[in-house]
Amino acid sequence: MKEFYLKPKFFSAIKSYSGSQFAKDLVVAIAVGMVLHLVFKFVFKNK
Repeated sequence: MKEFYLKPKFFSAIKSYSGSQFAKDLVVAIAVGMVLHLVFKFVFKNK
């Protein structure tokens, strides 16, 4: 029987992850969080 081994991609992807890419991802994450907050606030306020 062939052994199954699961290797997380995080460790191989983090090697090429730069500080500038982290800054871009952080800005996008904050923007998405703000938009979702406003959407949920509007949706649940009107129910």
